[in-house]
Amino acid sequence: MGSPMLGKFGLLGCGVVIAGCLTACGSSSIAGEPGPNTSLALSGDAKWAGVDPCSLLTVDELRQNGVKTLGKPLNVAGETGCDFLSDSDVIGRAINVTKSSNSPDSYLSRPGDFVYIESNSVNGRPGFQTRISKSNDECSQYIAVGSGVVSVATTRDRSGDPCGAALTLAQLIEPRLPK
Repeated sequence: MGSPMLGKFGLLGCGVVIAGCLTACGSSSIAGEPGPNTSLALSGDAKWAGVDPCSLLTVDELRQNGVKTLGKPLNVAGETGCDFLSDSDVIGRAINVTKSSNSPDSYLSRPGDFVYIESNSVNGRPGFQTRISKSNDECSQYIAVGSGVVSVATTRDRSGDPCGAALTLAQLIEPRLPK
């Protein structure tokens, strides 16, 4: 009897091969009719891969929001991001920009994870806001990008409206994201 690990990975490998064959081998077109446009899918993936959270806000936009001009790259739990800290001190305002391949629905289906969650839009693109704390100094604004999201979080925000601040930042970022 084989090892359970080998069995799991063997089945996973077979699934990958079958899925790959269904995608590559099973796509045929009738003569004279266009086939699937794989270049668009690859182009979209390349655009998504090229999204750099550390470059979505300009130096001037960061300064206007009271944070350092250089961000600290993050890669946590499959999410790529960038932390921008306050100019003045460690306990000042911070902004975090992150991209995730998790779908908007994966967040919206877990309302118990947040003390506040509400759907909205950013420059006409679907989005939503979340808060994980009852304090009035943090908020995250998510923007739908293909099947994933880009989020902008404000923490230690003293404006009295951290969700408004996160939305304003998201409105700056949204035009720079792939459609």
